[in-house]
Amino acid sequence: MKALLATLAIAVVAVAGVILLAGGKQGQRTMPPTSGTAMVALRPVPAPRLTDEQINRQDPPDARRQREEARVFDGRPLLNALPTTLQGVGFDIGGLAADGHTTIVRVDARGLGRRRARIAYATLRRRTGDRSRSYRLEIRP
Repeated sequence: MKALLATLAIAVVAVAGVILLAGGKQGQRTMPPTSGTAMVALRPVPAPRLTDEQINRQDPPDARRQREEARVFDGRPLLNALPTTLQGVGFDIGGLAADGHTTIVRVDARGLGRRRARIAYATLRRRTGDRSRSYRLEIRP
């Protein structure tokens, strides 16, 4: 008898849980809101694709930030040369790494291979006279 009652109690708890999870509104009529607002079904609207130029215009840098960027660019001549193409390999600034000091240089090898991209990068650094070690390459073959 106790086992039957325990099984019945577990079944009641399970049914109550299912009703609560389902929202308990099956078969019930919904009343309109009393505050004068209407219930509206929302659908997701895809965000428009923005170009890099549009994104950069959204947050114009302040004067202090511009001075800091100018100081960094003056101390690292490679940054002044980017974006550029050398030996068929494209180079561009990819951003700042998580450490806050290392600049990411994006390299588009255009099918020439990683080795060719590294050789072109070394040549570009020699030509600009940049000896900084604060660069990290992201090579796209």
